[in-house]
Amino acid sequence: MEPAALLDTHGGGTAPEIARMRLKALDITEKEAATNPAYMYWLGVYHQTGMATVKEPARALSWFGKACDGVDPLGCIAAGKALAASSVPADREKARVYVQRACAAGVEDGRTGTAPAAPAPTPVARAPARGCGEIAPGGGYGLAVIVFAGIIGRRRRRRRHAAR
Repeated sequence: MEPAALLDTHGGGTAPEIARMRLKALDITEKEAATNPAYMYWLGVYHQTGMATVKEPARALSWFGKACDGVDPLGCIAAGKALAASSVPADREKARVYVQRACAAGVEDGRTGTAPAAPAPTPVARAPARGCGEIAPGGGYGLAVIVFAGIIGRRRRRRRHAAR
């Protein structure tokens, strides 16, 4: 919780003090967002909620996207959720990509809560999505077993060949 919110909830600060703290926090966040993806995400939150600035969902989405491009999984989740509500198929595809990036980072929220709000314009038969993407739960383990079995088989063939 931000310090200004603590002052507000505990009744310890006046409205001007809280406003000054929020503006100072916004200023620091804007400066740090130039190089830090986590601050890009928080700047998106400021614009999404309208804290110390005007509510601008488009600008918030832009900052969430930049945070995701900078490999911040919270930015990926926020961008995915914002785009999933769109009725434009291209936006829903971008949402899917952002959610997959969050999943790749191991963030649990990237797997839930981001289903497109509007149905696809033309029904397409697809396999149901499971978890992060189209891989069935445990599907990654199958690939690991196949790779491991290939390595073991190669070693055995080398030993047999060397023994001859």
